[in-house]
Amino acid sequence: MYKCPYCCFTFSDLSELESHLLESHFLTIQSYYEMELCKKHDYEKCYKCGENRSPLTYIDEDAYYLPCWGCLNNKYERAQVILTVQSAIRDYFSRVIKDRYLQMFLVSDHYFNWTLGHTYSEFKEVLKNLQKYSRNKIWFLDWIPGFPKTISLDNLEGIKVKLIDDWYDIDSGKDEIKINSWVVKFPEVIPFDSRHHYRYNIFNSAIDPKLVKRIRLKDEADNCIKFFSSEDNPAHKTIFRIENWDGELIKNLSEQDLVVTKLVLMRNKFFMKLISQIVDELVKNCGIFRDSAFLRNTILTNPKNENSKVNLSWTYDKNNDKDNFINISIL
Repeated sequence: MYKCPYCCFTFSDLSELESHLLESHFLTIQSYYEMELCKKHDYEKCYKCGENRSPLTYIDEDAYYLPCWGCLNNKYERAQVILTVQSAIRDYFSRVIKDRYLQMFLVSDHYFNWTLGHTYSEFKEVLKNLQKYSRNKIWFLDWIPGFPKTISLDNLEGIKVKLIDDWYDIDSGKDEIKINSWVVKFPEVIPFDSRHHYRYNIFNSAIDPKLVKRIRLKDEADNCIKFFSSEDNPAHKTIFRIENWDGELIKNLSEQDLVVTKLVLMRNKFFMKLISQIVDELVKNCGIFRDSAFLRNTILTNPKNENSKVNLSWTYDKNNDKDNFINISIL
C-alpha cells in the first residue's frame, strides 16, 4: 500500500499515487521523492490517532497543519476548526501579498523545480544572498553557462540576477496594469443587491453556468464583483482579463510575458487584495478548495460541504478544469 503524506489517502500501486500527487497536489513523483529526502522534520501528528496531519501547503515546512477530520466528533470543536482553517488560508494569502520572495517562488513552476529541496525556505536563503537591487525592482534569475540549473547555496556562483527594465515598460495602477502592449483589466465592481444576487451567485449551480456570475465581498461597502467569462469556455470564470490597447482579448501570452504579468500582478496591492477577498469568500462557502496558483494543494475545508468544490488556477486550461467544480482562473 502507498500512502499520500498530504491527505493520507492510500493506494494499491505506485501509479495511482503518482496520478493522485499530480492531480491533487501538483507534484511529480520525482519532486515528491526529492522533497521527502530533503525534508528537515516530520509532519505534525494528530494527538488522538497519531496519524500525520497534512500541511496547508508543502512548499513551506513551517505552515499550518490541517486537522485530522475523522477525529473531530464534537460539533463545537469541528465548527471551531473550520474557522481556524479559513483563518490559516487568509493568513497565508496575507503573507503572499507582503513577501516578495514568496511571490517569486510562486510565479513559475521552474523556481519550485530548480530549488534543490523544493522548499520556499531554501529558495529565500538563496535570494537573500543574490539580491542587489531594491525590493521595488522586478528581477528574475538567470544562469551562467557551464553551471547547473539548480537553486541552492552551493550554486550561488552559477546564478545571476537580471532586471526586466530593458524589456518591459510597466504601469501598475489601481484599476489596470499596463505592460508593453497589453493591459490587465480589473473586474466590474457593483453594489450588493439582495433581491437579485442569488440568481447570479457563483455558488448557484441551478443557474446556467455560462451566464455572468458574481461573488459578494464582505468589504466596507458591501460590494460584489462580476467575473469575466472565458471566451473558449463561458462556464469557466476569470477574475481579471488581459486585453490589447484596442480592448480585444489576448488569449495566449508567451511563457515569459505571462510570468512577468503574474509577478507584476502580485506586486499590485489592489489586485492582490481582491484575490485575497475572493479566496476568503470561496473558502467560506465550499468544502473542497483546489488551488494550483498559491497553495499548490487541494484542501478539505468543510467535510459537511464536500459537494461544493472550487478549482482556482492562474490561467484557463481545458485540461485543468474539473467536472463538478466551480472553475475560476486569475487571468
